Amino acid sequence: MKRDDFTNMMNKVNVETPVDKHQLHKVETETSKDNIVKDVDHPSHYNQGSIETIEVIEGLGWGEEFCSSNIIKYISRYKHKGNELKDLYKVKWYTERLISYYENSNKK
Repeated sequence: MKRDDFTNMMNKVNVETPVDKHQLHKVETETSKDNIVKDVDHPSHYNQGSIETIEVIEGLGWGEEFCSSNIIKYISRYKHKGNELKDLYKVKWYTERLISYYENSNKK
């Protein structure tokens, strides 16, 4: 796909999330866990442009499937990467986002 084609496609994408992204996934943590939570909840490497990667995925209509697959990915390998707590927080983040799709839609 050419860059201009991608740019035109992205301009047409509805990037509104199903809920207020700033109210999602507020994790109360101890100070020692703050860096882990910061790396999981809207990490800087996913925010290089004006739109966060998850917003693009949701705008394309793939949010539910993306969250589901990431839950499976992180839960299946959390004991094997050497940072169990971080991957478990990722499972929590994607699970909470998946739940929000149902709480804020007609899928109840």
